[in-house]
Amino acid sequence: MILRRLKFGESGVGTTNDRSDGHNGTMSVESLRQTATENAAASSAVQELASALGGHINHCFLVGGAVRDFALGREPNELDVLVAGNAHELLSQLGLEGVSFHERFLTATAGFSFGTVDFASARRETYSGPGALPDIELCEVEEDRLRRDFTVNALRIELSSFETIDDEQGWQDLHDRVLRSLRVGSFLEDPTRIWRLARYAGRLGFTVESGTQAEAESALASGAMESVSKQRIGAELVRTVDENEPDASILAALAWGLIESSTSPDDAARAISRMTELVDGSVPRSELRLAAVAGSGFTLDSADGSELELGAGLMAVLRDITRVGELVKRLESATTPSQIDEACSGWAPAVVALVGERSALDKVSQWFREIRTAGLPFGGADLLSRGVQEGPALGIGLKAARAAMLDEGVTDYEKLLEIAVAEAGGES
Repeated sequence: MILRRLKFGESGVGTTNDRSDGHNGTMSVESLRQTATENAAASSAVQELASALGGHINHCFLVGGAVRDFALGREPNELDVLVAGNAHELLSQLGLEGVSFHERFLTATAGFSFGTVDFASARRETYSGPGALPDIELCEVEEDRLRRDFTVNALRIELSSFETIDDEQGWQDLHDRVLRSLRVGSFLEDPTRIWRLARYAGRLGFTVESGTQAEAESALASGAMESVSKQRIGAELVRTVDENEPDASILAALAWGLIESSTSPDDAARAISRMTELVDGSVPRSELRLAAVAGSGFTLDSADGSELELGAGLMAVLRDITRVGELVKRLESATTPSQIDEACSGWAPAVVALVGERSALDKVSQWFREIRTAGLPFGGADLLSRGVQEGPALGIGLKAARAAMLDEGVTDYEKLLEIAVAEAGGES
Protein backbone atom coordinates (compact mmCIF):
# COMPACT_ATOMS: atom_id res chain seq x y z
CA MET A 1 0.00 0.00 0.00
CA ILE A 2 1.17 3.54 -0.62
CA LEU A 3 -1.44 5.01 1.70
CA ARG A 4 -1.63 5.41 5.43
CA ARG A 5 -3.14 7.81 7.94
CA LEU A 6 -2.87 11.56 7.50
CA LYS A 7 -0.77 13.31 10.13
CA PHE A 8 -1.54 16.97 10.66
CA GLY A 9 0.81 19.47 12.19
CA GLU A 10 4.07 17.73 11.30
CA SER A 11 5.12 20.30 8.74
CA GLY A 12 4.37 23.80 7.60
CA VAL A 13 4.14 22.60 4.01
CA GLY A 14 1.13 24.13 2.35
CA THR A 15 0.43 26.68 5.07
CA THR A 16 2.82 29.49 4.21
CA ASN A 17 2.22 30.30 0.56
CA ASP A 18 2.59 33.97 -0.27
CA ARG A 19 -0.49 36.04 -0.94
CA SER A 20 0.39 37.28 -4.38
CA ASP A 21 -2.92 35.88 -5.64
CA GLY A 22 -4.69 39.15 -4.90
CA HIS A 23 -5.66 38.62 -1.25
CA ASN A 24 -3.01 40.10 1.03
CA GLY A 25 -4.78 39.41 4.32
CA THR A 26 -6.09 42.96 4.73
CA MET A 27 -8.97 42.76 2.25
CA SER A 28 -12.36 42.85 3.95
CA VAL A 29 -15.05 40.22 3.48
CA GLU A 30 -17.12 42.68 1.47
CA SER A 31 -14.14 43.48 -0.74
CA LEU A 32 -13.62 39.75 -1.34
CA ARG A 33 -17.22 39.39 -2.41
CA GLN A 34 -16.96 42.40 -4.68
CA THR A 35 -13.76 41.07 -6.25
CA ALA A 36 -15.46 37.73 -6.88
CA THR A 37 -18.39 39.33 -8.73
CA GLU A 38 -16.19 41.70 -10.73
CA ASN A 39 -13.81 38.98 -11.86
CA ALA A 40 -16.64 36.58 -12.69
CA ALA A 41 -18.48 39.22 -14.71
CA ALA A 42 -15.29 40.11 -16.60
CA SER A 43 -14.43 36.50 -17.40
CA SER A 44 -14.91 35.66 -21.08
CA ALA A 45 -15.58 32.04 -20.10
CA VAL A 46 -18.36 33.04 -17.70
CA GLN A 47 -19.79 35.41 -20.31
CA GLU A 48 -19.91 32.61 -22.87
CA LEU A 49 -21.54 30.33 -20.31
CA ALA A 50 -24.15 32.93 -19.35
CA SER A 51 -24.98 33.55 -23.01
CA ALA A 52 -25.49 29.83 -23.63
CA LEU A 53 -27.87 29.56 -20.66
CA GLY A 54 -30.15 32.22 -22.13
CA GLY A 55 -33.54 32.35 -20.45
CA HIS A 56 -32.61 29.51 -18.09
CA ILE A 57 -29.93 31.58 -16.35
CA ASN A 58 -32.25 32.45 -13.45
CA HIS A 59 -32.00 28.83 -12.29
CA CYS A 60 -28.19 28.69 -12.33
CA PHE A 61 -25.38 29.59 -9.94
CA LEU A 62 -21.63 29.60 -10.32
CA VAL A 63 -20.43 27.53 -7.38
CA GLY A 64 -17.38 26.10 -5.67
CA GLY A 65 -13.74 26.59 -6.54
CA ALA A 66 -14.40 29.08 -9.33
CA VAL A 67 -16.08 31.54 -6.93
CA ARG A 68 -13.29 31.06 -4.41
CA ASP A 69 -10.63 31.64 -7.06
CA PHE A 70 -12.34 34.69 -8.56
CA ALA A 71 -12.39 36.22 -5.06
CA LEU A 72 -8.68 35.47 -4.60
CA GLY A 73 -7.79 36.95 -7.98
CA ARG A 74 -6.91 33.55 -9.44
CA GLU A 75 -7.93 32.12 -12.79
CA PRO A 76 -10.20 29.13 -12.07
CA ASN A 77 -9.16 25.76 -13.46
CA GLU A 78 -12.79 24.94 -14.25
CA LEU A 79 -16.34 26.22 -13.92
CA ASP A 80 -19.06 24.45 -11.96
CA VAL A 81 -22.73 25.34 -12.28
CA LEU A 82 -25.38 24.54 -9.68
CA VAL A 83 -28.85 24.14 -11.17
CA ALA A 84 -31.96 24.84 -9.10
CA GLY A 85 -33.84 21.79 -10.34
CA ASN A 86 -32.79 18.98 -12.65
CA ALA A 87 -29.57 19.70 -14.55
CA HIS A 88 -30.39 17.01 -17.12
CA GLU A 89 -33.69 18.66 -18.02
CA LEU A 90 -32.03 22.07 -18.32
CA LEU A 91 -29.26 20.85 -20.61
CA SER A 92 -31.73 18.93 -22.76
CA GLN A 93 -33.61 22.18 -23.34
CA LEU A 94 -30.47 24.16 -24.13
CA GLY A 95 -29.52 21.87 -27.01
CA LEU A 96 -25.76 22.22 -26.47
CA GLU A 97 -23.35 19.96 -28.33
CA GLY A 98 -21.03 17.50 -26.65
CA VAL A 99 -23.14 17.00 -23.53
CA SER A 100 -22.49 13.95 -21.35
CA PHE A 101 -25.14 12.97 -18.81
CA HIS A 102 -24.28 11.15 -15.58
CA GLU A 103 -27.52 9.59 -14.44
CA ARG A 104 -26.13 8.20 -11.18
CA PHE A 105 -25.30 11.63 -9.78
CA LEU A 106 -27.77 13.89 -11.63
CA THR A 107 -24.83 15.75 -13.16
CA ALA A 108 -23.66 16.50 -16.67
CA THR A 109 -20.76 18.07 -18.55
CA ALA A 110 -20.97 20.31 -21.61
CA GLY A 111 -18.25 21.56 -23.91
CA PHE A 112 -17.53 25.23 -24.60
CA SER A 113 -14.79 27.02 -26.51
CA PHE A 114 -12.77 27.42 -23.29
CA GLY A 115 -13.26 23.86 -22.04
CA THR A 116 -15.89 21.80 -20.26
CA VAL A 117 -18.36 22.94 -17.61
CA ASP A 118 -19.78 20.66 -14.94
CA PHE A 119 -23.51 21.05 -14.25
CA ALA A 120 -24.98 19.59 -11.05
CA SER A 121 -28.57 19.40 -9.89
CA ALA A 122 -29.22 20.79 -6.42
CA ARG A 123 -29.24 17.56 -4.46
CA ARG A 124 -28.84 15.89 -1.11
CA GLU A 125 -26.53 12.94 -0.60
CA THR A 126 -26.85 10.07 1.83
CA TYR A 127 -24.23 7.39 2.42
CA SER A 128 -24.82 3.77 3.34
CA GLY A 129 -21.39 3.55 4.96
CA PRO A 130 -17.85 5.01 4.95
CA GLY A 131 -16.42 5.22 1.44
CA ALA A 132 -19.68 4.27 -0.25
CA LEU A 133 -20.93 6.23 -3.23
CA PRO A 134 -23.84 8.49 -2.24
CA ASP A 135 -27.52 8.00 -2.92
CA ILE A 136 -28.93 11.11 -4.62
CA GLU A 137 -32.17 13.06 -4.28
CA LEU A 138 -33.15 16.46 -5.64
CA CYS A 139 -33.39 19.21 -3.03
CA GLU A 140 -33.52 22.98 -2.61
CA VAL A 141 -30.45 25.05 -3.44
CA GLU A 142 -29.76 26.00 0.18
CA GLU A 143 -29.67 22.36 1.28
CA ASP A 144 -27.26 21.50 -1.55
CA ARG A 145 -24.61 23.58 0.20
CA LEU A 146 -24.40 21.08 3.05
CA ARG A 147 -23.23 18.22 0.83
CA ARG A 148 -20.04 20.00 -0.20
CA ASP A 149 -16.62 19.46 1.32
CA PHE A 150 -15.40 22.79 2.73
CA THR A 151 -16.99 26.14 3.40
CA VAL A 152 -14.73 27.99 0.96
CA ASN A 153 -15.85 25.60 -1.79
CA ALA A 154 -19.56 26.17 -1.20
CA LEU A 155 -19.66 29.86 -2.15
CA ARG A 156 -22.09 30.86 -4.90
CA ILE A 157 -22.65 33.60 -7.44
CA GLU A 158 -26.05 34.05 -9.06
CA LEU A 159 -25.35 34.06 -12.78
CA SER A 160 -28.33 36.22 -13.71
CA SER A 161 -27.12 39.13 -11.58
CA PHE A 162 -23.47 38.25 -10.80
CA GLU A 163 -24.29 38.81 -7.13
CA THR A 164 -22.76 36.65 -4.42
CA ILE A 165 -25.12 34.66 -2.20
CA ASP A 166 -24.96 35.33 1.54
CA ASP A 167 -22.81 32.75 3.33
CA GLU A 168 -21.32 34.33 6.42
CA GLN A 169 -19.13 31.40 7.49
CA GLY A 170 -17.88 30.64 4.01
CA TRP A 171 -16.84 34.19 3.19
CA GLN A 172 -15.27 34.67 6.62
CA ASP A 173 -13.25 31.47 6.22
CA LEU A 174 -12.07 32.61 2.80
CA HIS A 175 -11.02 35.92 4.34
CA ASP A 176 -9.20 34.10 7.15
CA ARG A 177 -7.70 31.55 4.73
CA VAL A 178 -9.13 28.61 6.68
CA LEU A 179 -10.32 25.19 5.52
CA ARG A 180 -13.38 24.09 7.49
CA SER A 181 -15.62 21.08 6.81
CA LEU A 182 -19.31 21.88 6.44
CA ARG A 183 -20.67 19.32 8.87
CA VAL A 184 -19.81 16.61 11.36
CA GLY A 185 -19.18 13.22 9.74
CA SER A 186 -18.04 14.64 6.40
CA PHE A 187 -14.80 12.61 6.34
CA LEU A 188 -16.53 9.39 7.35
CA GLU A 189 -19.01 9.78 4.50
CA ASP A 190 -16.25 10.36 1.95
CA PRO A 191 -12.70 9.78 3.23
CA THR A 192 -11.21 11.06 -0.05
CA ARG A 193 -12.08 14.53 1.23
CA ILE A 194 -8.97 14.16 3.39
CA TRP A 195 -6.88 13.98 0.21
CA ARG A 196 -8.66 17.11 -0.97
CA LEU A 197 -7.98 18.78 2.36
CA ALA A 198 -4.24 18.24 1.89
CA ARG A 199 -4.40 19.35 -1.72
CA TYR A 200 -6.29 22.58 -1.00
CA ALA A 201 -3.99 23.40 1.91
CA GLY A 202 -1.00 22.96 -0.37
CA ARG A 203 -2.49 24.76 -3.33
CA LEU A 204 -4.01 27.71 -1.49
CA GLY A 205 -1.70 28.03 1.50
CA PHE A 206 -4.71 27.80 3.84
CA THR A 207 -4.63 26.44 7.40
CA VAL A 208 -6.93 23.68 8.65
CA GLU A 209 -9.53 24.61 11.27
CA SER A 210 -8.96 22.69 14.50
CA GLY A 211 -12.31 20.88 14.52
CA THR A 212 -11.83 19.85 10.90
CA GLN A 213 -8.36 18.58 11.73
CA ALA A 214 -9.68 16.53 14.63
CA GLU A 215 -12.43 15.00 12.51
CA ALA A 216 -10.03 14.06 9.74
CA GLU A 217 -7.66 12.42 12.23
CA SER A 218 -10.55 10.54 13.83
CA ALA A 219 -11.79 9.26 10.48
CA LEU A 220 -8.35 8.01 9.56
CA ALA A 221 -7.83 6.40 12.95
CA SER A 222 -11.08 4.51 12.47
CA GLY A 223 -9.77 3.03 9.21
CA ALA A 224 -12.23 4.93 7.03
CA MET A 225 -9.71 5.30 4.17
CA GLU A 226 -9.51 1.53 3.83
CA SER A 227 -13.15 1.53 2.74
CA VAL A 228 -12.38 3.58 -0.37
CA SER A 229 -11.74 1.78 -3.64
CA LYS A 230 -8.21 1.77 -5.03
CA GLN A 231 -9.51 3.45 -8.19
CA ARG A 232 -10.79 6.44 -6.21
CA ILE A 233 -7.56 6.68 -4.23
CA GLY A 234 -5.61 6.52 -7.47
CA ALA A 235 -7.73 9.33 -8.90
CA GLU A 236 -6.90 11.51 -5.89
CA LEU A 237 -3.20 10.77 -6.27
CA VAL A 238 -3.34 11.68 -9.97
CA ARG A 239 -5.08 14.97 -9.14
CA THR A 240 -2.46 15.72 -6.48
CA VAL A 241 0.54 15.31 -8.82
CA ASP A 242 -1.27 16.97 -11.75
CA GLU A 243 0.72 19.45 -13.86
CA ASN A 244 -1.63 22.28 -12.85
CA GLU A 245 -1.13 21.67 -9.13
CA PRO A 246 1.72 23.42 -7.29
CA ASP A 247 4.45 21.26 -5.81
CA ALA A 248 3.08 22.17 -2.38
CA SER A 249 0.06 19.91 -2.90
CA ILE A 250 2.05 16.70 -3.24
CA LEU A 251 4.44 17.82 -0.50
CA ALA A 252 1.50 18.36 1.85
CA ALA A 253 0.20 14.86 1.12
CA LEU A 254 3.67 13.53 1.90
CA ALA A 255 4.13 15.59 5.06
CA TRP A 256 0.78 14.55 6.41
CA GLY A 257 1.27 10.85 5.74
CA LEU A 258 -1.08 10.14 2.83
CA ILE A 259 1.95 8.84 0.95
CA GLU A 260 4.26 6.47 2.78
CA SER A 261 7.93 7.16 2.17
CA SER A 262 11.18 7.69 4.02
CA THR A 263 11.70 10.89 2.03
CA SER A 264 11.07 14.11 3.96
CA PRO A 265 9.04 16.97 2.44
CA ASP A 266 12.09 19.24 2.43
CA ASP A 267 14.20 16.63 0.64
CA ALA A 268 11.40 16.01 -1.86
CA ALA A 269 11.01 19.73 -2.56
CA ARG A 270 14.72 20.08 -3.27
CA ALA A 271 14.67 16.96 -5.43
CA ILE A 272 11.74 18.20 -7.53
CA SER A 273 13.52 21.49 -8.17
CA ARG A 274 16.82 19.89 -9.16
CA MET A 275 15.19 17.15 -11.24
CA THR A 276 13.11 19.71 -13.12
CA GLU A 277 16.25 21.61 -14.05
CA LEU A 278 18.03 18.39 -14.98
CA VAL A 279 15.42 17.11 -17.44
CA ASP A 280 14.80 20.56 -18.96
CA GLY A 281 11.11 20.00 -19.69
CA SER A 282 11.52 16.57 -21.28
CA VAL A 283 9.70 14.65 -18.51
CA PRO A 284 6.19 15.40 -17.17
CA ARG A 285 6.36 17.22 -13.86
CA SER A 286 3.73 14.85 -12.46
CA GLU A 287 6.17 11.96 -12.88
CA LEU A 288 9.02 13.92 -11.34
CA ARG A 289 6.87 14.76 -8.33
CA LEU A 290 5.88 11.15 -7.78
CA ALA A 291 9.47 9.96 -8.08
CA ALA A 292 10.69 12.62 -5.66
CA VAL A 293 8.16 11.87 -2.92
CA ALA A 294 8.51 8.12 -3.38
CA GLY A 295 12.27 8.10 -3.06
CA SER A 296 14.30 5.02 -2.25
CA GLY A 297 12.17 4.15 0.77
CA PHE A 298 8.97 3.73 -1.20
CA THR A 299 7.09 0.43 -1.11
CA LEU A 300 4.14 -0.68 -3.19
CA ASP A 301 2.14 -3.88 -3.34
CA SER A 302 1.90 -4.76 -7.05
CA ALA A 303 -1.73 -5.82 -6.90
CA ASP A 304 -2.76 -2.59 -5.24
CA GLY A 305 -0.63 -0.66 -7.70
CA SER A 306 -2.39 -2.03 -10.75
CA GLU A 307 -5.76 -1.23 -9.21
CA LEU A 308 -4.84 2.42 -8.73
CA GLU A 309 -5.25 3.06 -12.47
CA LEU A 310 -2.67 5.84 -12.56
CA GLY A 311 -1.80 5.63 -16.23
CA ALA A 312 1.32 4.23 -17.88
CA GLY A 313 3.74 7.03 -17.01
CA LEU A 314 3.02 7.16 -13.28
CA MET A 315 2.81 3.39 -12.98
CA ALA A 316 6.24 3.11 -14.61
CA VAL A 317 7.60 5.43 -11.92
CA LEU A 318 6.08 3.30 -9.15
CA ARG A 319 7.35 0.11 -10.74
CA ASP A 320 10.92 1.30 -11.24
CA ILE A 321 11.31 3.14 -7.93
CA THR A 322 11.09 -0.18 -6.07
CA ARG A 323 14.24 -1.47 -7.81
CA VAL A 324 16.16 1.77 -8.13
CA GLY A 325 19.26 0.21 -6.59
CA GLU A 326 19.73 -1.81 -9.78
CA LEU A 327 19.89 1.38 -11.84
CA VAL A 328 22.40 2.90 -9.43
CA LYS A 329 24.71 -0.12 -9.84
CA ARG A 330 24.41 -0.02 -13.63
CA LEU A 331 25.38 3.62 -13.73
CA GLU A 332 28.28 3.09 -11.33
CA SER A 333 29.85 0.59 -13.73
CA ALA A 334 29.08 2.59 -16.90
CA THR A 335 32.06 4.52 -18.26
CA THR A 336 31.32 5.19 -21.94
CA PRO A 337 28.34 7.06 -23.41
CA SER A 338 26.95 3.86 -24.89
CA GLN A 339 27.17 2.13 -21.50
CA ILE A 340 25.41 5.06 -19.85
CA ASP A 341 22.73 4.84 -22.53
CA GLU A 342 22.31 1.11 -21.99
CA ALA A 343 22.09 1.61 -18.22
CA CYS A 344 19.38 4.30 -18.45
CA SER A 345 17.31 3.05 -21.37
CA GLY A 346 14.12 1.24 -20.47
CA TRP A 347 13.75 2.98 -17.11
CA ALA A 348 11.12 5.58 -16.26
CA PRO A 349 12.91 8.87 -17.08
CA ALA A 350 11.75 10.41 -13.80
CA VAL A 351 13.47 7.62 -11.86
CA VAL A 352 16.64 8.15 -13.89
CA ALA A 353 16.42 11.84 -12.98
CA LEU A 354 16.02 10.96 -9.29
CA VAL A 355 19.19 8.82 -9.39
CA GLY A 356 21.01 11.65 -11.12
CA GLU A 357 19.88 14.14 -8.51
CA ARG A 358 21.16 11.86 -5.75
CA SER A 359 24.26 10.05 -6.89
CA ALA A 360 25.12 10.15 -10.59
CA LEU A 361 24.53 13.71 -11.71
CA ASP A 362 27.23 13.93 -14.40
CA LYS A 363 26.26 10.69 -16.13
CA VAL A 364 22.52 11.28 -15.96
CA SER A 365 22.90 14.88 -17.08
CA GLN A 366 24.90 13.66 -20.08
CA TRP A 367 22.20 11.11 -20.86
CA PHE A 368 19.37 13.65 -20.79
CA ARG A 369 21.19 16.43 -22.61
CA GLU A 370 23.27 14.54 -25.19
CA ILE A 371 22.72 10.80 -25.35
CA ARG A 372 18.97 10.29 -24.96
CA THR A 373 18.04 12.43 -27.95
CA ALA A 374 20.78 11.14 -30.27
CA GLY A 375 19.26 8.90 -32.92
CA LEU A 376 20.69 6.78 -35.71
CA PRO A 377 20.00 7.99 -39.26
CA PHE A 378 18.52 4.61 -40.18
CA GLY A 379 16.47 1.79 -38.74
CA GLY A 380 15.84 -1.93 -38.94
CA ALA A 381 14.34 -1.75 -42.43
CA ASP A 382 17.66 -0.51 -43.79
CA LEU A 383 19.44 -3.49 -42.31
CA LEU A 384 16.88 -5.90 -43.72
CA SER A 385 17.52 -4.45 -47.17
CA ARG A 386 21.22 -5.30 -46.70
CA GLY A 387 20.53 -8.94 -46.00
CA VAL A 388 20.31 -8.91 -42.21
CA GLN A 389 17.93 -11.56 -40.94
CA GLU A 390 14.88 -10.43 -39.00
CA GLY A 391 15.20 -11.14 -35.28
CA PRO A 392 17.90 -10.53 -32.64
CA ALA A 393 20.48 -9.70 -35.32
CA LEU A 394 18.71 -6.40 -36.04
CA GLY A 395 19.12 -5.25 -32.44
CA ILE A 396 22.75 -6.32 -32.37
CA GLY A 397 23.51 -4.31 -35.49
CA LEU A 398 21.69 -1.18 -34.38
CA LYS A 399 23.34 -1.35 -30.95
CA ALA A 400 26.80 -1.57 -32.52
CA ALA A 401 26.16 1.40 -34.77
CA ARG A 402 24.79 3.46 -31.90
CA ALA A 403 27.87 2.64 -29.80
CA ALA A 404 30.11 3.80 -32.63
CA MET A 405 28.16 7.02 -32.92
CA LEU A 406 28.16 7.75 -29.18
CA ASP A 407 31.62 6.51 -28.19
CA GLU A 408 33.70 7.16 -31.29
CA GLY A 409 31.83 10.12 -32.78
CA VAL A 410 31.09 8.37 -36.09
CA THR A 411 28.46 10.38 -37.96
CA ASP A 412 28.82 9.25 -41.57
CA TYR A 413 25.65 7.45 -42.70
CA GLU A 414 27.39 4.79 -44.82
CA LYS A 415 30.04 4.10 -42.20
CA LEU A 416 27.42 3.61 -39.47
CA LEU A 417 25.35 1.39 -41.74
CA GLU A 418 28.43 -0.66 -42.60
CA ILE A 419 29.17 -1.20 -38.90
CA ALA A 420 25.59 -2.24 -38.21
CA VAL A 421 25.44 -4.69 -41.12
CA ALA A 422 28.78 -6.23 -40.26
CA GLU A 423 27.83 -6.81 -36.61
CA ALA A 424 24.45 -8.18 -37.60
CA GLY A 425 25.87 -10.64 -40.13
CA GLY A 426 24.46 -9.06 -43.27
CA GLU A 427 26.06 -8.40 -46.63
CA SER A 428 29.41 -6.64 -46.68
